[in-house]
Amino acid sequence: MPSRHLFTKSLPFSASASVVLISVFYKFSLTLNSLLPGLDGAYYWVQVRSLLENSSLAFSDLPLVFYVQAGIAWLLNDIPSAVRISDAILPALSAFPIYLIARRYPIPLLPAVSIVFVLLNPVQLFFFTGDFIKNEAAIPAVFLLSWILLSWDERGARSRYVMAGTTILAISFTHFGTLLLALMILSFWLLVRIRQQQVKIRPLTIGLVIVSSLLVALMLALVVPSRFTTLTTFILNPVEIFKLPAWQAILYGYANPVIASTIILCQLGSIMLGVFAWKLRSSFSISEASVVWSSLIVTFVLSSPIIGIAWFNRLAALAFVPLVVSGIIIFAKSSTVLQRTLIGALAVITLLASATLSLRGPTPPVLSESRYSDFKEFAKTVELPENSIVVARHGMEFLSSWLLVTDVASDAYYETSCLSSYSAIFLLIDKNVGGASDKPSSAGSSDKPPPPGGSASTGNKPADSNKKPVCQNQIPPEGAKVFIGNEFVLVQVR
Repeated sequence: MPSRHLFTKSLPFSASASVVLISVFYKFSLTLNSLLPGLDGAYYWVQVRSLLENSSLAFSDLPLVFYVQAGIAWLLNDIPSAVRISDAILPALSAFPIYLIARRYPIPLLPAVSIVFVLLNPVQLFFFTGDFIKNEAAIPAVFLLSWILLSWDERGARSRYVMAGTTILAISFTHFGTLLLALMILSFWLLVRIRQQQVKIRPLTIGLVIVSSLLVALMLALVVPSRFTTLTTFILNPVEIFKLPAWQAILYGYANPVIASTIILCQLGSIMLGVFAWKLRSSFSISEASVVWSSLIVTFVLSSPIIGIAWFNRLAALAFVPLVVSGIIIFAKSSTVLQRTLIGALAVITLLASATLSLRGPTPPVLSESRYSDFKEFAKTVELPENSIVVARHGMEFLSSWLLVTDVASDAYYETSCLSSYSAIFLLIDKNVGGASDKPSSAGSSDKPPPPGGSASTGNKPADSNKKPVCQNQIPPEGAKVFIGNEFVLVQVR
């Protein structure tokens, strides 16, 4: 009997640990090619190298993940491997707070199943991998915040405020979009909790919310001015977020399949769980009710198909986080087989979607293996004068910065940028993209509608170097330098 009790007690931990190991190794296997999936993989390499060599970032950004990657790179003396390791391990840290949330309830396999749903989620495996490491690295802190809010009444005031504040601060220095997710959860949690306890909103509470918001805005203005500009633009013109809604992208078949499936599952899941939560409302504690309702509201809002395609990829990709938290609590509180079966079916369908999407794998890298080898050989032939900048299509600018060790800018901003402070400007032409013209290919040349204020292929990373001010200067000098390779040409345009 004691041995059976010991087995039952150790089962949640051992099953959860096994799931974590499997997910880490599987995720690492997705990045074994020379280049990371997506367009922005080399961005992380450049940032980490700059930290190690110059003690500063090459592009202004929230720094925490890059410091972690730099620490791993310093230990391994290998920057690409350090970035790959961080891509596999940092998201797996979600297992710790998920385990703490799920083990509150006497269902032995609930922690392991919940961890499987998160770590093998198609968003984690096929959308974030390589391209969005900062996004996925901040998600464990959001789960941790949810656990802190769920156990809010079990701690003293000082302990819970310090834990919540520290977690929000960590997210603030990791990723802007995930910070918005955390603040949304916190705001709705506060509103639901006040309503549950029937407490009047005090001026002190309003003051704390206003001061916190101003501090976040100030931090963004100082650390990442581009993110602050995005925030102020949205506040001044919020209708922009609804231009070219996501449902059109899904209807006409040009939405990212991972995000399209996530939107559908999160919308249906939040509605279904909302119905169950309403039926179970009397069984929730104040903390559980606050976390459940705030999580469901945030899931439904972030995965809304009326959000414009300029925003919905990143927002919808985060929606599964609060869905998981609410799903764990509602499943544990459910009293009928039907409710638990339907919640389990939602998890199974999500994992089946992940298995189906695994056949196509993660997003292809910016170059194939053979073309990357060619580009590396081409880079060895290039000798740039001092104070040069290279203009390239999005994705290639970061790879150019990595191999040519130079300042770079995206061609999407070339004609509207002032690069007059540079002694020489070079244009990288990819013979297989846009032809060998003396002008960069348009980043918005896709036949699909471009997002408002940007091109269809524009990523969420800063697109130009922050070291120089960015006027039109397209007159090639006489005797311009030209470097010609098998597939790439580098032309001096000034």
